[in-house]
Amino acid sequence: MEAPKTSVASIDLLITFLQKRCQILEAVESAMQIIVPPQSTTIKKGNNNNQNKMRATSSYFAADDIKCFACKQSHTVYKCPTFLDMTVPQRIPKVTDFNLCNIYLRIHLDKKCKFKKCFKCNKPHNSLLHLVKIVHESNNKENEVKTNFDSEPNTTVTAHAYHNRGA
Repeated sequence: MEAPKTSVASIDLLITFLQKRCQILEAVESAMQIIVPPQSTTIKKGNNNNQNKMRATSSYFAADDIKCFACKQSHTVYKCPTFLDMTVPQRIPKVTDFNLCNIYLRIHLDKKCKFKKCFKCNKPHNSLLHLVKIVHESNNKENEVKTNFDSEPNTTVTAHAYHNRGA
């Protein structure tokens, strides 16, 4: 998909391109690995000293459909309505049960995930697995800590108005 060289691409064209690119990358990442039998090659070192070495190659195929771990539909788990409707304490064991990376929410072999950490606290978990601690003041003036399991940020807006007529 290309925009004409004489004009600037529209935002819709850019979004469409990025969505398709993400789908391709997600499909490649979650595709199964196929190992091709090793092929022998001859590597020449020095004068007439030949050494035979085996070279292994592997290839990947991209699946047309990405299957969600939570509901088996064709989307990723972080876009899954079933997964998103769960509270954070319900999501965490699901991620563990599916053997997903806590940051990437996909299966990968890399023990040290290089993907971005939580946007809210910068700790090594996905923002969809972020637990929020809220401090409330109780009646006896001691602080009580309550864990908020919502994945949505809490916002409070208060507005006050005062108009003094006749002063």
